[in-house]
Amino acid sequence: MVNLVTAVLQGEAPSQVFILQLLNTEKNIVENLRPWQVLKKLDTSVTVQATNTYTNPLPLPADFSKFLLEGTMQLFDGVNDTQNISQVPFEARLTYRTAFGRFLADYANNQFFLMGLIPKAYSVYLWYIKSTPQITLGTTWTSFPPQYQAMLAFRTAARWRLGTDFDDVNARNADENGRTADMILQSMETWDTDLAISAINSVDYRNDNYPGPAGGQGPTGSWYGPRGPRALN
Repeated sequence: MVNLVTAVLQGEAPSQVFILQLLNTEKNIVENLRPWQVLKKLDTSVTVQATNTYTNPLPLPADFSKFLLEGTMQLFDGVNDTQNISQVPFEARLTYRTAFGRFLADYANNQFFLMGLIPKAYSVYLWYIKSTPQITLGTTWTSFPPQYQAMLAFRTAARWRLGTDFDDVNARNADENGRTADMILQSMETWDTDLAISAINSVDYRNDNYPGPAGGQGPTGSWYGPRGPRALN
């Protein structure tokens, strides 16, 4: 990708180290624009026992960026018992300490805590948006298809021309680089929207036990996703 940035800049490029810094800055910006479908991930590496308490820290995945929706987690016993867990604020730890069905996240230390008494052993099913590795001289932008890789190069070129090596010529070239990057990004967003629509086309929000992003309640009475206040256990 460094070579592509250099080509866009027609050889007028900073050091490779600086190019990589700009590329990774743009990568991080784009990845946080929306919950991209290809960045969704499930972790099931954590198990909890009936001895677990609200003071017991549990690890978030190493590549954790943020939860899907407003905190998405389930407990599964491996047979038929599924418990839907929703997130509460970090500072509400004592308020919800007895409330089974809630959890809080300690983002600074990359860990979370399950509230209340766990009735038996479960595996934690944690859905989240992952972070991707930094781009290096020997790697490229992982997770996203090759046809969108050039978008980062054009964004990086525009950023360098406008912010580091500004002059009238670079300003005009930066506008064109920016427009090209925007068109690729729009195509990328359309592709991601199509993936998202495909995933929910067959969901019956009235009858299925999956209320969707807005939250709700299925026929079994169990909740999934964002929900309102619930009485403490």
